[in-house]
Amino acid sequence: MKALHYLQKAISLPPHIVAVKAFRKLRGFWTLKARRWRDAQFSTYAAQSVGKLRQFLQPVDPSLLPREAILSGCASLFRHEFDLLGSGPVRVCRGVQYSLNLSNQKESMRIAALLSPHYAPIDWHIDFKSGYRWREDTWSPKIQYGTHPGADVKVPWELSRMQHLSLLAWGYALERDAKYITEFQNQILDFIAANPPRYGVNWVCTMDVGIRIANWLFAYDLFRAYQAPFDPSFEEVFVRSVLEHGQHIMTHLEWDPYLRSNHYLANIAGLLFAAVYLHHEEWLSFAMRELKAEALIQFHPDGSNFEASTSYHRLSTEMVVYSLALALESGLQPAVERLQKMGDFIRDITKPDGTIVQFGDNDSGRFLKIFPDLDERNHQYLIRSIRNCHGLNSVIRAQLERHTETSVPFAHYTDFGLSIHRRGPWYLAMRCGSIGQKGNGGHAHHDQLSFELAVRGVSMIIDPGTYVYTPWPEERRRFRSTSMHNTLCISGKEQHLDVGLFQLKDRGSARIVLCEPTRFIGEHSGFGATHRREVTLHNESIEGFDHCSVCPHQISFHFAPGWQGRQIAPNVTEWAYGSLKVLISANQGQMRIIDSEISFGYGVKEPALALILDTQGPQTRWMISFR
Repeated sequence: MKALHYLQKAISLPPHIVAVKAFRKLRGFWTLKARRWRDAQFSTYAAQSVGKLRQFLQPVDPSLLPREAILSGCASLFRHEFDLLGSGPVRVCRGVQYSLNLSNQKESMRIAALLSPHYAPIDWHIDFKSGYRWREDTWSPKIQYGTHPGADVKVPWELSRMQHLSLLAWGYALERDAKYITEFQNQILDFIAANPPRYGVNWVCTMDVGIRIANWLFAYDLFRAYQAPFDPSFEEVFVRSVLEHGQHIMTHLEWDPYLRSNHYLANIAGLLFAAVYLHHEEWLSFAMRELKAEALIQFHPDGSNFEASTSYHRLSTEMVVYSLALALESGLQPAVERLQKMGDFIRDITKPDGTIVQFGDNDSGRFLKIFPDLDERNHQYLIRSIRNCHGLNSVIRAQLERHTETSVPFAHYTDFGLSIHRRGPWYLAMRCGSIGQKGNGGHAHHDQLSFELAVRGVSMIIDPGTYVYTPWPEERRRFRSTSMHNTLCISGKEQHLDVGLFQLKDRGSARIVLCEPTRFIGEHSGFGATHRREVTLHNESIEGFDHCSVCPHQISFHFAPGWQGRQIAPNVTEWAYGSLKVLISANQGQMRIIDSEISFGYGVKEPALALILDTQGPQTRWMISFR
């Protein structure tokens, strides 16, 4: 099965790319063998430290900080209680003795001896949602995941990104209590002792290595901005680990000659952080060159991200913005094209309630979490960061501001395949375009001609989201499917060919026929016959028209949680949200209201309702209007 997958992929690529990939794979095979022997014989910790780290951050007036959210978050961290990827609050402490590989035991024990006597070590290797645990003495390239039902490797990866550490620094800024410094030091030392370089699950994905080191350095610098005194023994181990992270990134880049995604961008961003703080000129030169190049590759000329996902747009934009801000802080003057357009895209996909339209995958991924977020679905903090990007300190100050940008009545992002229409009480987002990643479709859904709709500031018809990736493949495919989107679907058919959990093959050739402020026409041929959708906005109603010669078919409308529906006639339903009432009617067919689910973040889903319009004829007209 695996051989067939590689064959299909090879056929889809240009011959010279196949040749390059084959050469790199063969070379990598022998390199891997040599590295495995070396790491089994000698300690993978670096031989020595490299001096002191540079300092850039300035203190922020503590009175401006969200005090209650910060102190509440810190209280959970002191208990080693984490709420990640839908887990709910879970205390994550080590319940077993670590079994480290022989070559690293001595140095690991020396580092562990630096921990405070009453510190309860964290289990960095466990999926604390399922209870499945990866061995810490397994060489990282040999770690397997996605093979145990229900076990999600993203959980230990998310925890080990350690994006919570900045909370401890802000807690110290508010209370100036040494307990925050002690906890920060303990968690870092605990991780380093339990995760020797290139061993265990937390060195498998270079993306997570890059994100982790950026968060370590940001939190450490933030502590120093408030004159936090660190133990010299801690600083020696910490600085050495910064070097180890940088070395690992350079030797394990997730580079590909044809397709480089947000993973490679995270590699570059993490390396840039390590290079700037270590004052490593060679790494810095490489990282800056690649950052500029990847920004042009991974962001379209219209500013949208090439992953075909609005949530991954946020993740990749964070990487570019924070890397650029740090480079500016260090005295460099880099110019990254399309930055302002990245902000424009976030502004336009933001609905009246402050949340974004959700097209494509959402794994709740972040690069830096500078402040505790009240709503993960609100990305407007990043617009402020872009507009005020004169350095890392300016980005921090910008995120404390609360103003929002004025919305535009109409925006059309041709490269992404997304149009935004505002008229009267309506906010409409229409999806029709590329599946992203140069046709790989790794984070795209079967969502052609789907839409999101808000009315009078309330999200009404929404995209159901992603839910999970590898732990439950059937759920991954269900949430990605055509029937889970607000479009026309045909039983037993999908818009694209599902090649794998992270690959689609476009067979629909979606195209926009007409896109105007109050009218949209688009079509695709993913079912073997053309589905054409026309949508027209009026002040008091929205009219839709669907044409597809394959009959029968269904038209789906997925509602945001809180909306209640009732049947009035076979082809008329009424929907209510508080005092707001809306009618959905059709010229033919049978309507039915069903139970469905919505996922606003990775690992999280909640009940909601959906409206299914079963039709027999090739043409259907439907209308959404006020009651």
